Amino acid sequence: MGILDFFTKKSPEPKATKPVAVENVEELRKQLFEAIDRNHMTEFEHLCTDNADVILKQFANWKKPPEEIKNDKDLFKKYAYCLMIIASYFQKQMNRGELMTMLTGIDDSELSRSWQTDLGQAQQLMQELKLEEAIPILQRCLDRAAGISGAGVEKFLPLTLGFLGECYFHSNEMDKAAEYMEKAYQLCSMSGDVDASLAYRSNLYEIYRYTGQFDKAIQCAEEIAQKQYDRGELVQASNWREQCKAVKAGEPNHRVVVRIAEELFELNEIPKVEGEKVEFVLTRNRIELMRCTHKCFEARDLAQQGNFDLALEKLKEAMQYDPYSPQPHFLAGAICLAGRRYAEAVQCFEKVQVLCPGFETTLADLWLARQLNEGKMEHDACMMSFEVNNPETPVEERLKMCEELIAKYPHFTEAYYKLGRLHAESGNKEAAKEIWLKGVETFSGENDAFSRIFRDLALVTDAPEEKKKYLEYALNKENANPLAQAMSNFMLRQMAND
Repeated sequence: MGILDFFTKKSPEPKATKPVAVENVEELRKQLFEAIDRNHMTEFEHLCTDNADVILKQFANWKKPPEEIKNDKDLFKKYAYCLMIIASYFQKQMNRGELMTMLTGIDDSELSRSWQTDLGQAQQLMQELKLEEAIPILQRCLDRAAGISGAGVEKFLPLTLGFLGECYFHSNEMDKAAEYMEKAYQLCSMSGDVDASLAYRSNLYEIYRYTGQFDKAIQCAEEIAQKQYDRGELVQASNWREQCKAVKAGEPNHRVVVRIAEELFELNEIPKVEGEKVEFVLTRNRIELMRCTHKCFEARDLAQQGNFDLALEKLKEAMQYDPYSPQPHFLAGAICLAGRRYAEAVQCFEKVQVLCPGFETTLADLWLARQLNEGKMEHDACMMSFEVNNPETPVEERLKMCEELIAKYPHFTEAYYKLGRLHAESGNKEAAKEIWLKGVETFSGENDAFSRIFRDLALVTDAPEEKKKYLEYALNKENANPLAQAMSNFMLRQMAND
């Protein structure tokens, strides 16, 4: 255990009332420690200001812990942490540094040098995702700093706690991640380091959102939004308020938001746009853990080399590291398609739809996997469809592949979409429109492709009524492409405002 393994059991949140001055010295110390335990900043601040004279007089006595604490290494570290929080508050918020001076136990410059070296080593290991090796180094820093203070402690302690929180977060040990990140946030808040406290609060938001503790996530988002508003960072504050509203409303696994001039909007709250840059952003309700991301990169490289079996093993590891991420299942589905393992591909893409509906090209790939698994199409459809997406393949070859797919599989709506896109990107909008109109007559049930075709038909059509008709078709398709629906919704709203 380290210096901040202090409070393992949390007490109920107290009412936010101003406490009266405490006459009993031991009761005062107990209330201060309990306020730190609950991270109840208002109560802690009132206790310090209302009883400042008593604390200044008694702190030297408190520095000498009871025998039962002094003789227990872990309890001593816990005790020392609370004293350091009190001393830090007096120094930063009340301009009274004598308590911090009382706690100084060893040469601060020597401690800072060794601490900085350890942090550099731990950070390197974290970048290499050797989290199990980084954690004991960071824990050693906490152990070495037990019961002391100084500029080095104030500088490096929150950073160490934050690193530990990150290590445990990406190791999917969320309780420990929250514990250390809370303490890093607490220290920075009490010392007045607003930038660092915002960063740690943002990390806590992601931890709580990942674990489904939505009340705590909402509290974090509200606090961040208010602090950024107070600092005049209005766009950032607005984005956090929008995110907070999404969580309160029951944030879906996967949704599209709109970014207009760096400000984010939900689809039903888009203002009229006049000349600003508009981006459609797919966002998940959980960020992906780093180890999962790394294994997915490894799997991509192996798959490109044709080593499908080893790639799938890497993706199984990724799934264990982050059970909520759709990416390893999506990549596994693509690899199984390429490897003629169609039934497995269907299962992979269906799993993606459970985790994150509409992720990437899942719906179109799922339709293709089912066609292949049922024997309605041959493997050439899969490989040619993949190759058409390769920008390094000459356009003439990609056009020819699409035409061959349509000739052989007239019901393959995706092939019509891709062929039309190639023509549209070459500037031949009339050819694109003709091909897409043929594509929507296929009745294949491939609604992801249908919705993209209707959206793009609207983009190459000038007649307002015809444009509106295509957009409504795209918007009302079931199991449609999320981006196509979002863009169609946006364009219809803009037309209504004109």
